[in-house]
Amino acid sequence: LAQLLREGQDAGEFGIDDVGLAANTIGGMLSWVRLWYSPEGKRPASEIIAHLIHCVEKIVAPAGAPR
Repeated sequence: LAQLLREGQDAGEFGIDDVGLAANTIGGMLSWVRLWYSPEGKRPASEIIAHLIHCVEKIVAPAGAPR
C-alpha cells in the first residue's frame, strides 16, 4: 500500500505528508472493520463502505483539494 501511495504521490495524484503513516492509517482503518462490523448493526455495509471510501479520499486528496 505504501508503494502505491508513494507512486501516486510522485505522480502528483495524492497530497500525502507522510506516506508510511498514511498507509498504516488506511490499512488499520480497513482491517479493523471486520472486528466491529455486524450485519445486524445499525448501519448497512453499503454505508460503512461509503464512509471508508470518503475517509481514504480525504487522506490522499491532492494539495489544495477540500479535505
